[in-house]
Amino acid sequence: MLRRKKGIFVSVLTGKDIPLKKEIEMENFQIRSYGKSELALCYSPDITQSAARRKLMRWIVRKPGLMEAMVTAGYNELSHTFLPCEVKLIVEALGEP
Repeated sequence: MLRRKKGIFVSVLTGKDIPLKKEIEMENFQIRSYGKSELALCYSPDITQSAARRKLMRWIVRKPGLMEAMVTAGYNELSHTFLPCEVKLIVEALGEP
C-alpha cells in the first residue's frame, strides 16, 4: 500500500520513498497508459524499478493466455509503455494493484 507525500509515494510497509514521474492515485486506479516501470511499481512498491518491471513481466508471461491477449491487442516488447487496452488486460488477469 502506498500513501502520497509531496510528489512522491511512501511505502506504508517499508517507509521508503518511491519517486514517480506521474502520480498515481491508488484508491482509484485508472485504466490509462502507464510506463512499464510505473505500473510495475504499483504492484511491487517495495523493490527497485527494474526488479519490479522484471517481476511484472514474469507474472504476465506465466499467466495463461495473458501475453497472447496482449500481443493481439498490440503489445510491443520494445515499447516502454503499456497501452490502456494492455493495462486493462493486466488488471483483469492480475487484479488491481
